[in-house]
Amino acid sequence: MQTNRIVIRATVVPIVVLASLVASQESMAQTPVPEDRTITFLVGEALRNDPRVWLADVDIATDEGIVTLSGSVTSLIQVRYAGLIAKKIHGVRGVLNRLRVQTLPRPDLDIASDVGARIEQNTASQIRNLRIRVTQGKVFLAGDATSFSVGLEAGLSASEIPGVLDIQNDIRIKPLTVRPDKLVAEEIAAAMQRDVYLTGLKIDVAVNDGAVSLSGVVGNPYQRQRAGDLAWKTANVTDVINELEINRLIDGGERGMVMAPSAVELTEDVIAQLQHDPRVDARNIQVTVRDGHVTLRGHVPSVAQRQIAEMDTRDVVGAVWVTNLLSVRTDLQDDRKVEAAIRQALSADTVLRRYLLKVQSVDGIVSLSGTVNSLFSKFHASQVAGRVPGVRAIRNEISVKLTTHFRDKTVEEQIRTRLNSNWETFHVSKRIKITVSSGRVTLKGDVDTFAQRREAGRMAAFTAGVQSVQNQVTINGVKYPWEEWNDAPNTTRPEDDGWRFRGDFFERPGIGRG
Repeated sequence: MQTNRIVIRATVVPIVVLASLVASQESMAQTPVPEDRTITFLVGEALRNDPRVWLADVDIATDEGIVTLSGSVTSLIQVRYAGLIAKKIHGVRGVLNRLRVQTLPRPDLDIASDVGARIEQNTASQIRNLRIRVTQGKVFLAGDATSFSVGLEAGLSASEIPGVLDIQNDIRIKPLTVRPDKLVAEEIAAAMQRDVYLTGLKIDVAVNDGAVSLSGVVGNPYQRQRAGDLAWKTANVTDVINELEINRLIDGGERGMVMAPSAVELTEDVIAQLQHDPRVDARNIQVTVRDGHVTLRGHVPSVAQRQIAEMDTRDVVGAVWVTNLLSVRTDLQDDRKVEAAIRQALSADTVLRRYLLKVQSVDGIVSLSGTVNSLFSKFHASQVAGRVPGVRAIRNEISVKLTTHFRDKTVEEQIRTRLNSNWETFHVSKRIKITVSSGRVTLKGDVDTFAQRREAGRMAAFTAGVQSVQNQVTINGVKYPWEEWNDAPNTTRPEDDGWRFRGDFFERPGIGRG
């Protein structure tokens, strides 16, 4: 029996200057590949400077670009973070993540209770017939979800629970509707075209009865994983076979001169991005664009969806700043129950359980206060609280007090090291000016791609000792009215009035800015 195999190529044409792209492909960006010992050092420095990972018991070895991580960390989510960080280092061809979780044992019943509460509270994870079993710290998940993305979200939620040593995710996918393979392939290819990290790469997307095959060549393992994750996010996908090859001689950070999409094109791309993510109900979201500044208006059913919509928007080519004016429309619940659910979620989180955080809810408007020791922990607290049903908005008044004193010069050097070693930014790191004042970081300069700008902000935000980040980096050939935005009256500026880059997005303490 002959089957239909739909193949779509995801190479970007509308937003890339073809002459520059061809020239970069012909030269194959002959960048020297770092030696293994250099890669080992760079991975170690990246892990050491990232507050999401505790490096004390992690061993790193490199053989022909293949990095092996071994040893132990204190939570399963750290295993994931360590792998992602290593994949972003220039010269890495692959990562063997053999890290194990070593932590104080917890009763399986307590772990199962916390995992169940976390998944049920996470309004982004809508799973029918959810079943959880825990045996000696290993979590087994089963149930039915409408997309792989929802099932993966459940596994991610479980990995944040202390005491979880491993997860076996057997959640089945049962799509609500049937879509032709050609439509699925076109949607995946279009999503790759507008993604800041994948735009311009030659990736073939083949779909057969819902099973996706990805082929082509990318420059690093992070791009390979990101392409696979993006395919998983697509509705009606039943499997993903990631056959993308990694060629370290191909510079994954340079894809030719990038032109900004028009306001109409960027608006359409953001809408398509939101519709592509099954975790977001985008029916009531309105998008407006002005000079790369995207504003989201309308309403969504939960704070979690509000946060996801903003992060999705920031990954669209052409989006420089995002103002999130989305409101949350959800059933009003007893504030005492909302507070209790958030406290339970915070105390059952492997990152936040060590802190004494205060929670207050008034008609679903939640205020978080207390002290944490990293920018990531503050950002993560908003994420965890935002997943709880009944939360309408979050005021994150948590203060960041570093347990170790970092000199501004040291923080600047750490960020510079990370930019020099990152796949996306190492070519342009010298063009990025870093200013640090009392842990507050400002980035300026001119780079070649939206991915380089995006990654520079992320690297700075995920560096130990950083209190806040203002990313004012521009893209070569793309003019933005920075001064106009800075000086214009009656406008909301991402870098003003408490707006700070919180890991993945700007956040302003205040109602409606969760």
